[in-house]
Amino acid sequence: GRASTVLLLVYITHSVVRSWTRGDLRHLRRRSALVGGSLFVFLAGASLHGGLVSAGVIRSPYLVSLFFLAAVAAMGAELSHEVVRGARLSHELERSQHELHDSDARLRRIVDSAMDAIISLDESLRIVQFNAAAETMYRTSASDMLGQPVDRLIPDRLRERYRALIRDVGESRGRTDGGPRQVTGLRADGQEFPVEASVATNTTQRGMEITMILRDLTEQQRVKLEAQEARQDMAHLSRVALLNELSGSLAHELNQPLGAILNNAEAMRRLLGREDHDPDEMRQILEDIIADDKRAGEVIKRLRSLLRKGELQAIALELRDVVTQVLRVVHDDLAWRGVTVHTEFADDGARVMGDPIQLQQVMLNLLVNAGDAMADMPEEERMLTVRTERSEDGSVSVSVSDRGGGIPEDSLDEVFQPFYTTKARGLGMGLAVSHTIVEAHGGRLWAENNPDAGAALRFTLPMSK
Repeated sequence: GRASTVLLLVYITHSVVRSWTRGDLRHLRRRSALVGGSLFVFLAGASLHGGLVSAGVIRSPYLVSLFFLAAVAAMGAELSHEVVRGARLSHELERSQHELHDSDARLRRIVDSAMDAIISLDESLRIVQFNAAAETMYRTSASDMLGQPVDRLIPDRLRERYRALIRDVGESRGRTDGGPRQVTGLRADGQEFPVEASVATNTTQRGMEITMILRDLTEQQRVKLEAQEARQDMAHLSRVALLNELSGSLAHELNQPLGAILNNAEAMRRLLGREDHDPDEMRQILEDIIADDKRAGEVIKRLRSLLRKGELQAIALELRDVVTQVLRVVHDDLAWRGVTVHTEFADDGARVMGDPIQLQQVMLNLLVNAGDAMADMPEEERMLTVRTERSEDGSVSVSVSDRGGGIPEDSLDEVFQPFYTTKARGLGMGLAVSHTIVEAHGGRLWAENNPDAGAALRFTLPMSK
């Protein structure tokens, strides 16, 4: 019996040590020490007292229950502690549930007051959340949409594509590549409209949930189109104003072939009045008339193209051809101003995507401004250099360099601001419009002063693929 008691004490001691070393929580360690220690005290005390009574060392009744009372008290204290702890946890859980309910209600209010549509889908791509903005955007109610497949929000021709996109996001457990994407939505009345969509996933108790944040781009695109039309109108007015400044030289350029046609026609009439007229001479006069007529037609054609008003039409073209056509338009005007033009064209066949009329307007503005910049210079110094070249970054650049007085360093960027001008009767819109046109083509326009004299205006455009 004593041996079994010793073994039981060893077992209890071993159990307490194992519980202490394995327990990561403080209350578990306390529990193992308190319960195991009380059992150890009960067994050791009762066995020692019983042995001493049996050996006659002390005269006393056997008091096993007295020592067992300590173990019961320790276990009762631990049990009471657990009851109190359970009550406290229950109270905290109830409070957390109330806070969670309030947080959920607050989140729903935020979602319903959001400006963007917020739609949540379950794993089967059925709608589980449809906020007030979504009701307005799709012109339907949440009660009609909850539980419905997302296909009801997607045009028929795009359903497979969009479902695959949403499914890919769900499988990747993250946001789509590239952030928001522009897609097409379908209202309840069958009307399609542009939408900017962001898709993300989150895990709930019901499983994976896919959340879409949608923004109606209808109004944004309308404003964008109106702004684009306004820019086109401003560019057209700028071309008209610029050509008005060149009207004298353009009239002179047009009068030359018309005058030649008149002279040749009068010469032909005189030849017809002679009996010994030479057929070869008459044929030469007719060829001169045809050539002058074509020359006048080209002048009118160039003017009509520059005065044309329309949308931007990007085509593959060589900037060298654009520069050459504009130089023909301003040739007489620059010559009348005493400006000598030097051209340095890169013969590499590099092409860009652009609207030829708008790019001609850019060149027209740069050339006229360069001529104006040299108006006060001696005639022998009025030299203008036009250069095209391919840049190392895969773009094509054009520069117009003059020998004028240059641009103040603090005005190099200011010259492209609307209504900034140094001319007495200038509108200050030429370079501003040119800057807008170049940026709309994906390029860059800037000004810099030459090391020796004058300034250069340069722009680059990306090469067409």
